[in-house]
Amino acid sequence: MAQSCMAWRDTIHVLFNNTILTEPAKFEDIPLKDWNRQIAVSLTPLKAAGGAAIIHHGSIDDVLGNPNLAAYSADKG
Repeated sequence: MAQSCMAWRDTIHVLFNNTILTEPAKFEDIPLKDWNRQIAVSLTPLKAAGGAAIIHHGSIDDVLGNPNLAAYSADKG
């Protein structure tokens, strides 16, 4: 989405990160490919914002953590 916006306007002023992807697994059980997918979907697009303001939509799982959603809790945090 960030790339589409850049193609349309060349500059992003505000990016609202509201992505959601859950790879259900405990930290010690999650395959690295699933961990990397979670990060790629939720956090990597933020790099495209450059100097824009980023509003990151959090979750209760970023505050309390969820042992069964380790990657999701980590990326929201």
